[in-house]
Amino acid sequence: MITMLKGNGKFQFDIVGESRSQAELQHLAGPKTEKGVKFRCMALLMLEDHNPHDANAVKVGVIELKANRTLAVGYLSRANAKKFRAEIISACIDRSSRLICEAMIVGGWDRPAWDSDEDWDENGDWIGNDDARDVGAYGVKLDLVFPLAFNTVETRDGPEELVSSNGGLPQDGLMSPAGGQSIDQAVPHHQAEAEPQQAGPSRSVLGRAFSVVTKFLDRS
Repeated sequence: MITMLKGNGKFQFDIVGESRSQAELQHLAGPKTEKGVKFRCMALLMLEDHNPHDANAVKVGVIELKANRTLAVGYLSRANAKKFRAEIISACIDRSSRLICEAMIVGGWDRPAWDSDEDWDENGDWIGNDDARDVGAYGVKLDLVFPLAFNTVETRDGPEELVSSNGGLPQDGLMSPAGGQSIDQAVPHHQAEAEPQQAGPSRSVLGRAFSVVTKFLDRS
């Protein structure tokens, strides 16, 4: 069973711990550029009951469909993890359900650092360091809002046959088959905000995501 967590399309929900997963995020979203990246993808949220640091921990992984795997990239904050679990329990969501939401990898810029007033003298002449760089880390934004909204999807006759338990699947068009859509225009990850989107994950994308998630959890 897949439980699709539905947001508002603004991708404003922060996670923590991405600093430890910069290599994985660069692999998923591509190398750093002057403009940075906005890479839309699907995320798996995993309840880590036996986490030694936080019994309420919720790990976040990005589903890489083209490689048939899930890469762990961070966690919900302690406060958000506690609230997230409480709402999952309140909604009677089966713990065996795969919790999935839309996500965006943002940040990842590398450009000349020429904007500081200290780099120019009183006559307007350049006195800064030509080699100075403004480098931004990759981050992850989830399309989640509290209170959580759910779209539970049951699998029948394999992961490609998906039937929604509450009125059908969203329309096709969010994700590319390769596992995400790259958007050229980007802003720093703490300011990133995507335009609202009506389209949701397609039937085939959810089926493939279910297959990848199942294999990932079977190896855990």
